[in-house]
Amino acid sequence: MLKEIRVARTTVSDLRPVPSGSAKRVETEPADGFLGGTKLHTPYGHVDVADLKPGAQVETFDNGMKEVRKVVQQRVWSNRRTRSLEHWPFLIPQDVLGNTAPIRLLQHQVVLLECDLVEKGIGDPFMLVPLRALEGFQGISPVQPVEEQILYHLVFERPEMVAIAQGAYVLNDYAQSLEIAQGSRTRFGNCKAMSLDKTSRFLDFLEQGGCDHCEGVACGRHDCKSSQ
Repeated sequence: MLKEIRVARTTVSDLRPVPSGSAKRVETEPADGFLGGTKLHTPYGHVDVADLKPGAQVETFDNGMKEVRKVVQQRVWSNRRTRSLEHWPFLIPQDVLGNTAPIRLLQHQVVLLECDLVEKGIGDPFMLVPLRALEGFQGISPVQPVEEQILYHLVFERPEMVAIAQGAYVLNDYAQSLEIAQGSRTRFGNCKAMSLDKTSRFLDFLEQGGCDHCEGVACGRHDCKSSQ
């Protein structure tokens, strides 16, 4: 389980919108977005992110269906530098994040974790956590990309938690995901968020049994080691 924050050098501001249907693509290190083949919840059913166009509606966690304003295409894993371990996608086995099938997400993304122990500690079962901190948790692991692929970044009026067809929610904004991982942002919308370090310690305390009060959740008690 990683204990330090290592981030890609690319930020959302480095990406440029590409008109729908254009062959031109941005080539950078993978930081945010969805791989082609990932299906999202829409009013028209489950639609491959590669088929979404500006104006499409996509389901979000807090705000229902929201309009996609732009679609940014990013060519990734086209050279040895961007195929280094720190840029590998993570494979999430079925049911770990409420997903009904295995999914691949970028390791720098933030995902929604639902846990009864989280609810016991903070009164809400939902918590946003950096995916990177979940490495090793219930089989979550990096997988080596074997060929160049296209990443699709959806731009909304404001950042959203996007619902993918397999049942998980992913924050679609790299800058805010980075803030959560570093601990400078402690909530997004109606959900509280844990930094990479706190998520790692939370999982460690779950394995060790945690404190008698919260069983490992950072409940805020002065004697709770999870909160220290």
